[in-house]
Amino acid sequence: MYLPQCSHDNRDHFVRPNNFTSVISRAYARDEALKLAVIALGTAMLGKVQGEEEWMRQGRKLYGQALQETRKALLDANRVNSEALLLVPRIGALFEILFGADMDPIMQAQSWRSHAEGELAIIKARTPYGFQDDLSHQIYVDGRLPPIIAAIRIRKASVLDSVEWKTIPWDIYPKTPKDSLMDILVGIPEVLEDIDSLHPKFSDAIEAAARASIAIKCKKLETQLQYWATVHEWTLLHPDTEEPAEIAFSDILTAYLTLYYWTASLFVYGALAVVSPPKAVASPQALLTTSTDALLYARRIARSVPYFLNPSCGIWGATTISFPMGAALLCLIHNGKEENKAYLGLALAAWHNPALPCAIRDFLNSMRRDAAGELKYGRPRFGGELGIF
Repeated sequence: MYLPQCSHDNRDHFVRPNNFTSVISRAYARDEALKLAVIALGTAMLGKVQGEEEWMRQGRKLYGQALQETRKALLDANRVNSEALLLVPRIGALFEILFGADMDPIMQAQSWRSHAEGELAIIKARTPYGFQDDLSHQIYVDGRLPPIIAAIRIRKASVLDSVEWKTIPWDIYPKTPKDSLMDILVGIPEVLEDIDSLHPKFSDAIEAAARASIAIKCKKLETQLQYWATVHEWTLLHPDTEEPAEIAFSDILTAYLTLYYWTASLFVYGALAVVSPPKAVASPQALLTTSTDALLYARRIARSVPYFLNPSCGIWGATTISFPMGAALLCLIHNGKEENKAYLGLALAAWHNPALPCAIRDFLNSMRRDAAGELKYGRPRFGGELGIF
């Protein structure tokens, strides 16, 4: 279900994208809220597989009880700092992916995002010192991505971007390549917030200074990405071609790190293009897509979609690709180049693959509707050229 064709014991020392299941098994018995959430998920899933509506109904009922138990735990001084409580929002997000469309397809993506925000609230309450030891450390490092994505979506700087949150939890354990990459990704929401603060009524001098300040932040992130890619080159896939052909990764570790390296690059170079003066086109070669062009990374992400939406990647694949895919597709659509259609076609064909489980497709459609709603109501984007959400 979560990652059907991969052994959950097959973990690399440097990055553990599928460590979620082993963490759950270790923490399961530590709090009633987590226990109820896991039982709810299992009961509903069994009902869906067996076609037993009563089991699915019981699963939804247990899920409601798990949410009530979580509220009680948050008010209990003896339970609020339990590692198990940190995992309840993640189980809740998983439940929303699988069964949220059964209850309310319009609210499914928003409910998923609310779980990410709830997880961040619990994390903040513990302070960075609460994530230094064993299980709590593993829960934190494996769970940073959803709150980071939520911050990018609302375009507001994340508290997890502070020095304390990027250092104190690693006082005992060394950082993995994944940890270092998340340290870069968490800096992107602040850049987006700064872009949104640009105002058409600024004087030329004030606007120029503001754009220069944003460009400096982008350049800093670019330098960090380049250093990360150099040090961890062995973890990345380098495509043999930039043509619209599916990208196949050798393993999920390479796939995960490469995807989020490309996603960070997409946002950094997209933001840099918005705040930088337009470049004069001196030759046809200047029109080519380069490694400092957001469009290059959008196309690569689109080419990766079939890999992650392969049924063998299960829920892990869908949740891993959903945000990068949304950003990449919006970039390709708003860029408007005719050749982008082939890249879009690859991604959309995987999206509509009949072998893709209905629950995953429903979740992706809900995420798409949620993003479209944000655009409809005028939430500011990078700009008309990029249109990234």
